[in-house]
Amino acid sequence: MVQEIDTTRRTLDRLKKIGVEIAIDDFGTGYSALTYLKTLPVDILKIDRSFVRDLGTDTRDLAIVQAIVA
Repeated sequence: MVQEIDTTRRTLDRLKKIGVEIAIDDFGTGYSALTYLKTLPVDILKIDRSFVRDLGTDTRDLAIVQAIVA
C-alpha cells in the first residue's frame, strides 16, 4: 500500500465514491506516517494499543495520541 501510494490513493478515492468507509488499523506501527492521514481519504483511525494502553499513566503516550487526534 505504501510503496504505491499514488495508486493506493486513487483506489481509495474510487471506493469512497461508491460509499465505502476507509479505516486505518493499528496506526503508529510499521509504515504509518502522519502525512498519510493528510493525503488519504480516511474516515476511521484506530491508534495502535501500544499508545493507548497506558494513557492514564504515561504522559508521553498521552501527548502522542493528543497530537494524532489534533
